[in-house]
Amino acid sequence: MPVKNSNNLLLVVEDSGIGFDMKNGDYLLGAFNKLTPAYKSQHEGLGIGLTIVQTFLHELNGSLKISSQVGKGSCFECVLPIKQKSYKNMTTGSNYHEKNDKNLSGRGHNNLPDGN
Repeated sequence: MPVKNSNNLLLVVEDSGIGFDMKNGDYLLGAFNKLTPAYKSQHEGLGIGLTIVQTFLHELNGSLKISSQVGKGSCFECVLPIKQKSYKNMTTGSNYHEKNDKNLSGRGHNNLPDGN
């Protein structure tokens, strides 16, 4: 699912693991919910990963899309809105917008003197 709006960040995580039936998708979003009881499972985990991701995405006004097929794997698509931030340079007192800064890989983003 390509995101055409540059105001969003798309993070896609895919695996080729055991997958799951999508009818269980909502159940897996619950804390500590697993499809196989721990004592029967060969797979590690507490069953809280998707709950944490969904909670963070909700707090950040993002969304989560899940697709999976048993025996083929799963795909998790996280969409996060991004805002242009305005920073104040502590040395000069001037404002600049991160999107317009020509030197995005260099110094100045941490507002610390050179060498820190």
